[in-house]
Amino acid sequence: MNNKNTTHTVRKEEIKRGLSYALILCIAMFMISALIFHNLRSTIYEEIDEKQYEELFDMEREIHAEVNRMETYIYYLSLFPQTIRSFALDPASMDDSALMMSTISEYCHCFDQIRLIDAQGMEIIRVNMKKDGSSEIVGKSELQNKHDRYYFKESMQLEPDELYISPLDLNIEHDQVEIPHKPMIRMGRAVFDDDGQRLGVVIINYKASALISLIESINIHEGDEWLLINDQGYYLHEPAGEKEFGFMFSDKQDTGFFNDEPEIWNTIQDQRIGKAISKDAWLYYLKMTPLEDSSKLSVQRDWHLIMKVPKNVLNNELETLYRGLIIGNGLILPLLMILGWFLGRSQVRNKYYQEVLEVQARVDPMTGLLNRRSIHEQLVYNIDLAIRQNYDLSVVYLDINDLKTVNDKYGHEAGDRMIKSAAYAINRSIRNTDIAARMGGDEFLIIFPDCLGEQISIVMSRIEETFKQAGLDEVSIPWTLSWGSSHWEGAEDTIDDLIDRADTEMYKFKEEFRSKQN
Repeated sequence: MNNKNTTHTVRKEEIKRGLSYALILCIAMFMISALIFHNLRSTIYEEIDEKQYEELFDMEREIHAEVNRMETYIYYLSLFPQTIRSFALDPASMDDSALMMSTISEYCHCFDQIRLIDAQGMEIIRVNMKKDGSSEIVGKSELQNKHDRYYFKESMQLEPDELYISPLDLNIEHDQVEIPHKPMIRMGRAVFDDDGQRLGVVIINYKASALISLIESINIHEGDEWLLINDQGYYLHEPAGEKEFGFMFSDKQDTGFFNDEPEIWNTIQDQRIGKAISKDAWLYYLKMTPLEDSSKLSVQRDWHLIMKVPKNVLNNELETLYRGLIIGNGLILPLLMILGWFLGRSQVRNKYYQEVLEVQARVDPMTGLLNRRSIHEQLVYNIDLAIRQNYDLSVVYLDINDLKTVNDKYGHEAGDRMIKSAAYAINRSIRNTDIAARMGGDEFLIIFPDCLGEQISIVMSRIEETFKQAGLDEVSIPWTLSWGSSHWEGAEDTIDDLIDRADTEMYKFKEEFRSKQN
């Protein structure tokens, strides 16, 4: 990064953004002043509408993102080879599956249970999440038969590409609603053998309290309330909490939004989005499905998100703004100009600093390549991609030969140029889909997605030739590299083993190089 050019660009953008914000605020002030007696009320209401609809869509997006994440985990578990073999009660496969389920539970923190249930409804593996955030693999004696549970029956009927999402309700243990209440969503996917026979199902119990908290964090407007209603008109969430899940209690069968606001409920059932007015509030509503791609669902489920803006909040906002415009019209204009100027500058600087911090956290400062932490994240991602898309994956571990000699003979600045030349040679030679990192010192790692030995050799030859020429140009001595490669061997292969094999091959290469030197 050219610091001088970057600083100049940032300053230009600061001036441009600051002036733009100041200008926008001034224009807005003049327009409001000119139109205040004619359209203040409608303007304020339109702004409120826009904010509430935007908030509803934000909530929908967050719900979809969370449920899509759940879908990814259950999809992976249902196709995990050890999962399939676990239904044959193979001990090793059951241990592997239980460990995988336990790892997922502890990573996500929002799963109450993950279960494998056979075709007769018997749990064969169950992993519970404990209150302290650790997972527990339930003993065989505590496993239960769930053949009569609705989510098991529904999931057993699924086709290979279908997904079951249960209603959002309260968890039931031993035929009783669990106390304290645990809102739950169950996601199910059928597991098939190679002949297409149903072996059983994977069931994930998702703690819906995590979803409720996520939605709650989006409701940022003071005084507003939000509701979540199921397709029968019962509350799944309401601020007081006293009317929730009425359908699960015999004495609350008539407790629901359908009874509190019957006319509005009749209106919103078949509408995607809109606004209704009750006696004490404005209600903004949005109809949605939990999963973004609802075509995957075996059963269509609708939720209704409702933002409730009490009328006293609306009146207070209007009165405050009206009074402020009348009293402060002559004083606010210069303040807005100053605010716009500093806001624009601050926004540009914050964005710049954020980008710098993100780059520094991911990139090796000397070479511009990824650092050790980032390449590990890339390996995790690319291995997962290789599993899902069924392609090969290889890595190469490189080490610069004679860096110490160069440091001792020509100085550490020459050694640094040697390291940078290696990074340049790698970047210039690899494909756009390949990923390179400096592991530390004189060692580098390259990820080669969808690539095997012969292709790797071609790329490495280009790297070696470029690096060799850099040495001739720098110190009139060809620079060389030692390297070794390894191929990802499947789901049981680990990242550490993959890198260690490449590292071992690299050291063999280096020993041969040293032998030739001697």
